Order: sequence, then C-alpha cells, then structure tokens
Amino acid sequence: MAEEPGVAVRATSKFRIDVPVTRSAYLHQVDQIAPADLIGREHELAELAEFCTAPATSGRYLWWRAEAWSGKTALLSSFVLDPPAGVRVVSFFITGRLPGQNDQTAFLDNVLEQLVTLMGAEIPDLLTETTKHAHVLRLLDAATADCRSRDESFVLVVDGLDEDNGAGGHSIASLLPVRLPAGMRVVVAGRPNPPADAPDDHPLRSGAAEIRALVPSPAAVAMRREAERELKALLHSNDLEKDLLGLICAAGGGLTAADLAELTETSPYETERRLRSVAGRSFARRDNAYLLAHEELRVTATEMLGPRLTGYRDRLHAWADGYQDDGWPETTPDYLLHQYPPMLRSLPDPARLVELATDRARQARLLRRTGGDAAAHAEILATQQVMTDHDSANLLAITRLAATRGDLDAHNGSLPVELPAVWELLGQRRRAEALAHGFVDPLTRSEALSLLTAAIADSGDLDRAHHTADSITVPRWRALTFTDLALTVVGTGDDQRAGDILREAEKSVSKIQDDDSRARALIGVAGVCDRLGHHDRAQTLLDEAEPETLGEFTLLTSELTRCSEMIGDSRRADRLVAAASEPLERAMLLAEMSSCALARGNSGRATKLLDDAEALAAQLTHFDDQLTATAAITRSAAGFPDRSSMLPDLDFEVPEDVEDAGERDSFLLALVDCTVARGDLKSSERAARLISPSVDAASALVEVAQLALTQGERERADAVIATLTSSHKYESLLGDLALHAAKLGETADAEVLAELAETISRQGSAPYREKVATDAVSALCSLGWYDDAEDFAATTSVTVHVELLTVMLASVDPVSEQERFCRIADAAVSLWRETTKADSDKLSQKLACALAAAGDADRTRAVVSSISDSVTQATATASAALAAAPVHVKLAVELALRAFRQISRLDFMDQLWPMSDASSALMIADDSPRTRRMISNMLRGGWHFLDRSTYEIAKASALAGHYERAMKLAEDMGESDRESVLGHSAAAMAAAGLITDAQRIADTLEGQSGRDKAMFAITIAVAKTREWSLARSHVGSLHDGNTQAHLLGELAIVAAETGETAMAKRFVAEAVTTARWSVPLRALGRVDPDALRAMVACIRAGWSQPDHSRTLIRTSPDSR
Repeated sequence: MAEEPGVAVRATSKFRIDVPVTRSAYLHQVDQIAPADLIGREHELAELAEFCTAPATSGRYLWWRAEAWSGKTALLSSFVLDPPAGVRVVSFFITGRLPGQNDQTAFLDNVLEQLVTLMGAEIPDLLTETTKHAHVLRLLDAATADCRSRDESFVLVVDGLDEDNGAGGHSIASLLPVRLPAGMRVVVAGRPNPPADAPDDHPLRSGAAEIRALVPSPAAVAMRREAERELKALLHSNDLEKDLLGLICAAGGGLTAADLAELTETSPYETERRLRSVAGRSFARRDNAYLLAHEELRVTATEMLGPRLTGYRDRLHAWADGYQDDGWPETTPDYLLHQYPPMLRSLPDPARLVELATDRARQARLLRRTGGDAAAHAEILATQQVMTDHDSANLLAITRLAATRGDLDAHNGSLPVELPAVWELLGQRRRAEALAHGFVDPLTRSEALSLLTAAIADSGDLDRAHHTADSITVPRWRALTFTDLALTVVGTGDDQRAGDILREAEKSVSKIQDDDSRARALIGVAGVCDRLGHHDRAQTLLDEAEPETLGEFTLLTSELTRCSEMIGDSRRADRLVAAASEPLERAMLLAEMSSCALARGNSGRATKLLDDAEALAAQLTHFDDQLTATAAITRSAAGFPDRSSMLPDLDFEVPEDVEDAGERDSFLLALVDCTVARGDLKSSERAARLISPSVDAASALVEVAQLALTQGERERADAVIATLTSSHKYESLLGDLALHAAKLGETADAEVLAELAETISRQGSAPYREKVATDAVSALCSLGWYDDAEDFAATTSVTVHVELLTVMLASVDPVSEQERFCRIADAAVSLWRETTKADSDKLSQKLACALAAAGDADRTRAVVSSISDSVTQATATASAALAAAPVHVKLAVELALRAFRQISRLDFMDQLWPMSDASSALMIADDSPRTRRMISNMLRGGWHFLDRSTYEIAKASALAGHYERAMKLAEDMGESDRESVLGHSAAAMAAAGLITDAQRIADTLEGQSGRDKAMFAITIAVAKTREWSLARSHVGSLHDGNTQAHLLGELAIVAAETGETAMAKRFVAEAVTTARWSVPLRALGRVDPDALRAMVACIRAGWSQPDHSRTLIRTSPDSR
C-alpha cells in the first residue's frame, strides 16, 4: 500500500532493521511542481508501480513519450511524492521555469544530495565538477545494492528531457547510465526525439527502453488552449502587461509582485491586480513569486518577444547593479540573492557571475538572510563550472573564485560545532539549520547536526529531530545520534518508535570502518536495547564490542564497563575492572560503576563500589592521581546526599618536590577537575589561573566558567572568559560556553557568547591565512620577485613576518645575492627577538634551520644561543645541524656536538628527538666507523638512534641522486622507513630520466607517503616527454588534495616551458580548484604573471584589514 510522502515503509533485513524512507530536501521542490490533485491517471500510476516492482523490468528503462501539455510532469511528480511500498526513488525534474534547474550541474548536484541522504553516506572527498558524474554513478550502484539487500526496488526518475538547455557540453540524458545494475530501474519522460549526444548503445537511442505514450487529458488540452490565448493577449496589451510578461520571461521565474512593481515603477497592488485579471492561466505562483505556468509557454513567449527580451534582461542587470552599488542592503530582494545567478548561468554571463560570486558584501547578506554559507558556497561552485565551460583561459577570474571559496571554507571550518544547537535552543530555528548544513567538511557537519538533533529532541519535536538526524552522512555520528534519539524516545514511553530509530542506528554502525569507533557505537546501541527489554541482544552486542585484549585503559573500556554495569552485567564489569593495570584506573572505573548501579536502583552495590573506589584512592601515592580519583568519586558521591568523599580538605599549594613545569601543570589540572566536581568555584578558579598558558589551561578555565554560570555567578564567569581571549581556538571555547549557558536557560548569556564566537570565526582561520601567505611568498621568490615578497611580508603580523622571512632565506642565494640575504636574515633575527616567548620558541627551530641550511654560521649560533628554554634550545640546535649536514659539513658537526652537550642536561624523554637529529647530522657529515663508535659510546648503546641516523643518511643520499646507496641502506629498515627511502629513490631516478626503473619501484610501494613521492616525480618526468594524457592520469593516484594541486601546478610549468600555453592554463585552472587554491600560485605566476600580482594584492589587502574585537561585551540588564 502506498504511504504518505516521508512516512516509513518497512522492510525486513538481517537484524530486523526497519528502514524509514528518507525524505530528501529536494522533495520540497517536487512539492512545488506537483499538482494538488492528479485527475484521471490511475491507470498510468498502476503501470508505473508495475514497472518499478516487476522482476522482469529489473535493469530496464521506461520512457514516457508525449508532446507538450500532456501532463508528464504532473504524473511523475505525483508518483515521486507517493511511491509504492518497497520502492526507493531519486528524482530530478528538468525545467527552465525555475532558475538553475535545467542543466547537468543541477542534475548532478540534486541527485548527489538525494543519494547521500538515502544511503546515509558522506559527500565524497575532493569533489569537483569533473568528478561528480563518476561519484553519482558509483552511488547509484551502491544505492541499488543496498535496496536489493532489503528486497526493495531502486528507481531513478528524470522528467523533462526536452527542457535540458545543454549547458556544460552534455545533455542530462547522456549522463544516465548505459547499463543498469540488477534491481535498478530508470523512468524518463520527454518528447519522442532521442538525445543526440548519448552513445549509440544507450537504451534511449538503441531502442532498448520500454516506450509508453502518454495521452493528453482533456483538462490539460483545455488549459493549454486558454493559456496560449492569454499569452497572445498579453503580447498585444498595454505596456505594463507586456513588461510584466517580458520581465518574468527574462528573469526565468522568481520575481514577486513587489519586485515587478519596483522594476515597472508601479505599485504592488496594481501589479498583482493585472497578473490576476489578465493572465490567470498563463502565470503560476510559487512561494509568492511568479513564473510562466508551463515550459512551452516560456518557449513561445521567448520566441514572440524576440530582441525585446534583451532589453528586459538589461533592466534586470541595472536593477542588480543598483543593489550591488548600495552594498546589498537589508532590503535586497530574494530574487537577486538566489534566482539572479542561475539566470546569468543560463545565458551565460561569466563576467557578471564572477563579480557576484566574489562579492564579500553579497556573501555577508546571504549569510544574514539564510543563516549560513551554503548558498554562497554553491554559487561559487556553479560559477566555476560556467568558467570551465565558457572562459577557461581567464585564470584571474578562476583563481579569484577559488580564493573566495577557500576563504569561505576557512571561515566556516573554524565555526564552533555547538553554535547550531545554541541557536536552536534560543529559538532561531532557521539560523540553526542553515549553520549546521553549511559546514563543508562532512565530519564537522555531522557533529554539528548531531548536537542540533539533541537540542531539537530536548524541545520535544521528535519528528524534526528524526529528520535532522537523517541528514547526517558520517556513519559514526549517524549511529551515535540515532542511538541518543532512541534513548530520548524511550523516555516518552513509545517503545515501538524507539525500536525503529534504534534499528536505523544499528544499520549505521555496520558502516563504521574504524574498529574502536564501531565498538563504542555498539555499546551505545546495547544500552538502549536493554532499556527496551532486549537483554539478550544487548549482551550479544557487548560481546561483539569487547576488545580481545584487556588491560589498557581507554574510552572504549570505560564505556564498556559503564554499560555493563548499567544493564546489570556485573560479572563483565568486575572483570573489566580487574583487568585494569593501574590502581587509579580501577578507582575511576569503580566510581563510574557506582553511579550506574545507583541509576538502576541497586543502592547496595553502588555503596560497595564507591567504598572500593575510595579504598583504592587512599593507596595512591602521587598527589595529582589522588585528585583525579577524588574528582571521579566526588561526581559519583553526588548521588548519595548524606555522603562525602575522602580527602575533604585539599591543599591548594603545589607540593614542594614538584619542580618540573609539566608536573606542576598536571597537578593543577587535576586540582581543577576535583574542585569543579565539588562545586568549589573559588578554589577551581585559583588553580586554573596558575596553569601555564596552553590548550589544557584554556579547557580548565572553561570548566571554571561553566561552573560559575551554573551557580549564577555571571560576573565571575565574565572575568574568567575575559582571560581566554588569547587562547588557541578561542571561538571554540566560546561555543562550548554558549551551549552550556543555553542549556541552563541563560539565554542572554548564550546569545552574547554565540554571537561573539561566530564573529571571531568569520574573521578567518589564522593557520589558513598563514599558509596562503607562505604560498604567496614562495611563488614570488620562485619568480625572483624578492622586493614584492619583502613588501608583502611586512604587511603581516610579527610572527608571520618571521616565518615568511625564513621562507625567503631558503630561496635567496647567500653567495650571489649576499646583500639581500644578509638584509633578510638580519630582519628575521631582529623580529624573532621581538616576539613573545611562546612564539619565539615556536619559530626558533625554523629560523635556525633556514640559517644553517644556507651556511650562515654566525647567525645560527646567535639564534640557538639566545633560546632560554633548554628543551627548545637542544631541539633547535640539533635540527639546525641536520639542516646543515648535506652541504655545510663543518657547521653541521659543530652544531651536532653543541646539541649533544645541551641534550645531556635534559630528562630522558626530552632527549629522544634532538638526540636523533644530532646523531643523524654527524653521520651524514661523516658516515664513518669512527663516528658511529663515538655516537654509540655517547648513547651508551642506544642503537635505535643509529637506525634513525641510517634512515636520514639514506634519505639524504636519495635526494642527492645516490639512489643505489639509498636503496642498499633501506634493505634492513622497518617497513615505513624503507618505503619512504624507496619513494625518495624512485623520485631521484625519475628526475634522472630513469622513468621505467622509478615506476617499477613505485609499483612495489604500499604506503601512501612513499608512493606519492615517487609518483610526483614520475609524473613530472613523463610530462617532460610530452605524454600529457599519461601524466594527467597519474595525478589521481596521489592521496592528498594539496599534493595533487602542487603536481598540477608543476605540470602547468612544464607545459608552459614547452610552449603548450593552452594546456598550461588548463592545468592551472584545475590546480586552483583542487584543494587549497594558493598551493599552485608559483605555476600561476609562470603562466599568467599579471594574475599572480593581482591575487597577491588581494591577499595583502586581507592582512591589512583590522581585527575585530575579541572582548566579551555584555548587554545591560535593562536590555535583556
């Protein structure tokens, strides 16, 4: 029996998983297309149902053929919204009446969205316009297999083949698969003529498709006759009515009465009156916007208007220009934000599209209007496709688009994942959903949607919570979210619904690849199974989740222990505790078990477990271990109103025997955890403020601020939050606090914190900006534009300025460019001395290495001698020695011996890396038995350092072209080091022209890193032989997107050097859109120097913009 759209259709599978039909966002658009009532098509609907379910039609096409006005769209849209039981449908309706819905880009985007929603899959990584088709074909196969495993049918419906505008060089019909997997069916509708660009063996050309003629209904015929009469009357009516027709036709739909009134300089009332009275059947109204009622009417009107249509488009352009000149004010019509770009793409008009897509003020307006960046992001992608199809040589425009997209992604990527949930709890539903769906990274988006689902469920709207959870694509987050939602539903008493949701969670668990994550997800499902009375199933799931080897204390063992106790499996829980190797771990597990036992009503066992935990805590000798255990015991003891934990009196002074800063901070962190658990705000704040600045310190302060908010101490919370402003990822800390405040019902506090977090996030990611700046300076230096590089670096912050100067030092020849080198080196050292201690320590290693690699002994000595922290000093000195070793042997030996003296004063764990680098430097400088004996004596037999040294020697040999020696040394190495050396060796071979030998080695490599090194060099070597197709095919074998972009840039340089200018431009255009857009800037400068200068000016302007305030500003009590 047919179900209502979006209502669950049940099918039995391995674990009795009843999988609800997923309602994609695209179905909301189908709702707009479908008729309110489908009259007289019962027979055709029955035929469709038969075709989609009969075994004989598996793997077949069905083609409904009819002329215009026959009701094809009405039939198929009604079918899509209400498919037969056991039929899963993905659809696309091609139409020119709705902007941007009649080309291959729209088809691939909409079908891809529906498929990932249906599958609960992730949007593929490195998705580009050139790879979408392949991903769609793969997902069609996967969706079919998934449906077939549940005895369901999978159907792709495509309506309106004759309305395809062919943009992008291919018809939508040609993108449909030639051969369908068993269980899949395709239903299409259109006029009788087959697609011209489909291959000859395609079912739509070969005659293999089943053909059905759709007879027009009498009602449709009458409607057509009346609409055409009205259209002719409009074309011969007064100026206003002709203008209304012309503007609606030129706009492609989407103009409201208010828009048309503004364009025609009349009142909205008069506009609506004319549209209603003169053309009731010619125009349709969708979401208060007007469009022509049928595609055939649009085509006819376009033909009859002829050249006059250009004038109406010019009027729309002028209208848009006016709003752009005003900075896209709040009054900007929705049409100009959403429907105007698709109209431009249909022309196409690349220049206008680029100006719109890169307009920051317009993006800000879109953000305010929609609540997220998804609309701006989609607009950039669509414009990139237009540029690829129509203006692929315009590298400046293509790079501007890529840079704008990169900036949006960077801003978006730093947004706290908690913000959507915060806005939901504050009642701003649209903003919450737009923000959650706007995250580009699938993992981040899934986490944000999971938090949003929980917030929605807490409000009691379980239907919307289920719909939100259904949009999560990462299996781990999907499983977690559905499990939590099922638990919430259990609390309402609706066990049937909770079971349905839990089975969806279990389906997602089966798709989790990581063993640890899958086991933790199974534990969550087991807990809800037990609540539903499925005790045997819960035990089976815990058996599956339990690791083979116990003893290591992990989140998995903690969660497994808690769940075992919660479901009454005390024997398993006790066994897990006994397997824990450390008393602290056992004490913490026992405290957690006590809470679980109390929650299930076994107060006797809960008391015994807490007693055992306290007894173990009393045996702990290290004070921060005692505090950590006490914190866990305190949280558990909160369930016993009359009970206090041991250690009631805490000493807030650091024990006298703690001299190491790391141990001191560890003690203070444990103290914060314990005092927060006790609710001691004053003591926790005091301890948190004593911790050295770090990520852990910031997290401790957040705990204190949350406690202050919980206790209603708002002024103290503000004071603590104010100390976080210089913290790493300050915006993330604010997001955490905002969610805490929102859950407490402190809406004003939550709103202030969330707004501040979002404002700071949208300033951009500092690491991203620094990488772009580094790429720009590297590109300028590669072209010899050192003055430009120095000028650019001077516009950045002091810390980034030093980093950029170290990049320049690696590019400037200290002999032939001695004056320039000395000027840059002096500036770098001088600025380095001005930085804060934390930044100075971070930069010291890079600066020392850059100076040592250039052989600048005096400045290198000055830098390493000025470092105050002993560990940082030893590390920087040893690294500098290793950097100098391949060329500047005397300096390398001097620095290595100096590093050994520094290392001897360090703790053992701090010795490891600097000792390895120093010994490697000595052996590269003088790889003799005498040196090896000397190092062995210093290390007192620490031959594992010699292994690392041998690796460094082999790598250096490979880089120097001595690949035979490198491969010989690699024979006795571990797998990872061996593959890395072989990768470097293959690269050296390829550079020497030995492509076949290099490829033979590359083919033996299984590790990603070594193979990528080899294939990068092999691809360049192949390109130099002008085998462009083979070179291009190698790019996809690299695993990292930025590495692919770098390689494409290098191919562009090779092409330019061999006179293949057009090919060079194509490589650059692809490179800037592959990953971080700035990676191939060097190639852009070689191919189009003016474009590089323009882009550097844009980057420089971004560094010149003032930073927004990071101060928390409270609204006054009266304004709340």
